[in-house]
Amino acid sequence: MNKIILSLALLTACGQTDECRRLAELQKAWDKTRVTAEERAANLPRVKERAAKLEDASRKLMDDTWLEADDQRVHAELLKRVSAIPTGTVAKSQAMLGSTDEGDSITTTEFMITFEEKDLAKAWDKVVAIGQVPPLLTLSAVIKAEKGAAWGVRMQRFVQGNFRSPFKPGRVPLDKPDDPSTVPTQMGFCGAGDLRQKIVAIQSKIGSVEADADQATILMASGPTAEGVRRRAEKALKTERESREIMTRVIDGIAKQKLPFKAIGFEDPAIVVELWGGPKELKALETLLLPFGDRVKPTELAAPGVVRRQIMVTNTAKKEVHEE
Repeated sequence: MNKIILSLALLTACGQTDECRRLAELQKAWDKTRVTAEERAANLPRVKERAAKLEDASRKLMDDTWLEADDQRVHAELLKRVSAIPTGTVAKSQAMLGSTDEGDSITTTEFMITFEEKDLAKAWDKVVAIGQVPPLLTLSAVIKAEKGAAWGVRMQRFVQGNFRSPFKPGRVPLDKPDDPSTVPTQMGFCGAGDLRQKIVAIQSKIGSVEADADQATILMASGPTAEGVRRRAEKALKTERESREIMTRVIDGIAKQKLPFKAIGFEDPAIVVELWGGPKELKALETLLLPFGDRVKPTELAAPGVVRRQIMVTNTAKKEVHEE
């Protein structure tokens, strides 16, 4: 009799079987996943609102600057502006900017605008009118022929890879412990059946909120991605504004001093300005650029009969492919 009682006591001892111990562990793990799922799902309205605001702000700036407008629209706008200049022309082509680390070519659309104007200040007024934003383009070069009144203005579109990353936000999956069906059943009265039912109930709760939980994790990543696009676009806009402001100051000084202007343009990360001439013209150029302080740097040797200096732009947006 004592042996029978002892055997019954061992069988009915709660939590003594491996099955019950494993199921208890799984219940705890699944409950932790439930808490995570419910927290994520509860955050969905807030995350959705934030992501929408960031996406709207990003889209507005991209639309306002035409950074993602098609080439045809940009070309048509430039043709319209240049048509006001009797001698003006616009030609569209592709420009090679370099290559990626993988060896792929980085190209962009380039517009070459030509017109005739004898007066430097009036010519610059035409450049400013043609290059007003939108569309946001890089004013990469403004060149005057050594003799005559011919001008060439090279404007380039920003590389799309500068703004949009190929990275697409994905869901962060919930941690799913083993299913209770993977735990072998054992003889005993430790409450294994009840534990299995509780785990199934927890799984059901998770299933009811999992879609919202997944969506919340996607939007948590897409919001910052949209903000990154906006910030890169804003940096490009600020860079172009600063570079054109510098160019305008330099052109005004050259015009007032009647120096022999050759070219000016943005070669990231600096404005490069060139004059026809030699030591005398170089000294005059350096004097003109004194207000820019230590931002003025020497450049590579210019062609014979040409002097040049560069002015560093503080807010540069490089033409390179961005990665998230």
